[in-house]
Amino acid sequence: LHGHQEAAEFDDLAAHVHMRLVKWGLLFHSAHPPKTIILMNIIKIIKIKASLSLIGKTVDEISLHGEFEVVAIERHDITMMPLKDTKIKDNDTIYFSVLEESLLKFKEILY
Repeated sequence: LHGHQEAAEFDDLAAHVHMRLVKWGLLFHSAHPPKTIILMNIIKIIKIKASLSLIGKTVDEISLHGEFEVVAIERHDITMMPLKDTKIKDNDTIYFSVLEESLLKFKEILY
């Protein structure tokens, strides 16, 4: 009985954590990801398709450290954490972490 109780408590904990992540917007189905995920009302995750002006640039070139940075790139259905010298390619989907107070600067520079 004790082992079953522990398993049930673990299942309850896993369900609780999962529901908190869903509530916070951190879990989503890959076929329908949100365009913006708000984290603690301070940082936003912005998803954009690589434009012609970004293709060929490195992650370091399109990041403004301390304000917005590339945190992931989705390429051919594979999502990766890029290095500073990773180059943006055609059809890439780029995920940026952006400080809320830097949103205007982000849009001016990258849109």
